[in-house]
Amino acid sequence: MMTHISTRPRTQDQWEFTEALLKRLQESSEDQLPTTIDGFFTRHGIRLTHHAPGLPSLANNLAGQLHPLLSGNIRRLDLHVKVSLRPIHDPSSAYDRNFQVVDQHIEHLWDNVPMLLSQLPHLRQFSLTLDSLFDSTPRPRDYHRLKLFRNNRLWGSRSENLQNSDFQEKATAVLIPLLRGLARGKELDRVAIRHVPVATLNQLEVISGEHLSDEEVARAFLIMPGREVVLKGMELGRKDSFLDPPTPDSDKPPSTPPKNLRPSKSTPHLQRNLENSVPWASAAKCTTALKGRNRVSSYNNVLQTVTHFTAGTGLLAKQAFSSTAAKKQNNDTMSDEKPTGLIAERGLELLTFGTPNGHKASIILEELKEAYGKPEYVFQSINIGQNIQKEPWFTKYGPNGRIPVLVDHDNGDLGIMEGSAILSYLTRHFDPEHKFSFTKDPELSLCEQWVAWQHGGLGPMQGQANHFYRLAKERIPYPTQRYVGETERLYGVLDIRLKGRDYLVGDKYSIADIANFSWVNVAYFAGVNLDDFPHLYKWWERINARPAVQKGIAIPNKPTITNEAYKKRVQEEPDFKQKEDELKEIGKKAKEQYNYKFSAP
Repeated sequence: MMTHISTRPRTQDQWEFTEALLKRLQESSEDQLPTTIDGFFTRHGIRLTHHAPGLPSLANNLAGQLHPLLSGNIRRLDLHVKVSLRPIHDPSSAYDRNFQVVDQHIEHLWDNVPMLLSQLPHLRQFSLTLDSLFDSTPRPRDYHRLKLFRNNRLWGSRSENLQNSDFQEKATAVLIPLLRGLARGKELDRVAIRHVPVATLNQLEVISGEHLSDEEVARAFLIMPGREVVLKGMELGRKDSFLDPPTPDSDKPPSTPPKNLRPSKSTPHLQRNLENSVPWASAAKCTTALKGRNRVSSYNNVLQTVTHFTAGTGLLAKQAFSSTAAKKQNNDTMSDEKPTGLIAERGLELLTFGTPNGHKASIILEELKEAYGKPEYVFQSINIGQNIQKEPWFTKYGPNGRIPVLVDHDNGDLGIMEGSAILSYLTRHFDPEHKFSFTKDPELSLCEQWVAWQHGGLGPMQGQANHFYRLAKERIPYPTQRYVGETERLYGVLDIRLKGRDYLVGDKYSIADIANFSWVNVAYFAGVNLDDFPHLYKWWERINARPAVQKGIAIPNKPTITNEAYKKRVQEEPDFKQKEDELKEIGKKAKEQYNYKFSAP
């Protein structure tokens, strides 16, 4: 059995703890059965790998030996139970033997895993992998995937190509009791079970219909002399795994392995909402290196079957959202429920609505997830038309009664209000490589300058333009031309700044761009024609094309007032176009009445 344990030290004392933990584990392993301990430090903490033969009791191995040191520090726990079987000629017998072995230990998992989780107060993520290694050569298309959701409801669809039709029943019979065990005393929010045949290199070439390049092989295989060849999916969130099949009812065919291995490609059918959703497998020991195009190795006929089990427990919140999961949650449930309080106990919680200020927070959160795979967060849609933001539970964390508000449950339920403050807070705590921020002048001060400029100028002025141009019950010419005109002037300032530049500060995309983009992205709603500002328009196109930006503006709802949405409605809805033309005429007459002339700066 292999146990992967990740902690996230934040202080010097915690770093010293992790070093002492690694030393103690190494010393304790010498007094037991042949066991090895591997450990290495990462940017976010220490990762320990505990190797033990067979399948020892989880109660004795984990809850007994490791719990006293780890209970206050474990944030993620991955249990990997590995069963190695001798080559068998009959694949169905291999399936039978595999589950006979797993069945012998299901009671340990059933009884001890919930107990272990209850003893880890800071646990953020838990997974269990059951896998076996045996000799078989099924067809590449023979795969199956099951999903289990809360309240033990089983969703599944049989694959017509599944050779062993009994496998689904066997997997369900073994894993549903485990699911119930994990759910004891907790709300189990999401469980994914995957049975994925992982083919060898030769079989992968059959699937792809072409030879894999050396670069693609290097990305897929990690070869360690005298150790195991580990077959992995690419890094989650940015690069997808060719090991993960599409859902059975998907109308999109799976991409070929070479395409999926390229970082620039993404496949929408893949599930990526938990950090270890991508299934992985380890093949037999490799005694020869890959050789050129032929890639001769000692494991050509080895097939590994992996049943991968991932659970996000009620310890986290009601849901650990990615953009995909968040949109689904919002469309299916959240839009019908009025928030009455916070829903998370740990991590970040965003209280937001589909406005420019709200989009600042959701965009930076999605950018950080795209770059680092974290932070995980939940959000609630705060309908400002219902004045939810004025209710006492909301103003406890956002005293100004405005959205967005970010609550960090891991920092004493600290509430951060105002979009610019949220941008600074998130980059200070979750942008260690400063991909969206700066550390030195002049860039640091310039970034602060342009965020402040938006917060004190563009946002308030364009907000007033939105009101008097579009939302006011009474059309009053003077404030209409005053605020629309001032917004145009500010757009002119941005246009001048962006002449010959890709971004507002330095040579990289930063929170200065995010802060200003959120307002420029609704230019037409304020009666401003973005086409009149060519440099600004190119910048807007560049930012708008970022995948994380598109995810961010879709939180908490599908955007309806953005420039893209506006143009689409004008093209497709004649009545809407007519009303927009009438608004433009009113704005034009207001400017003429007071002799408005554009100038910038």
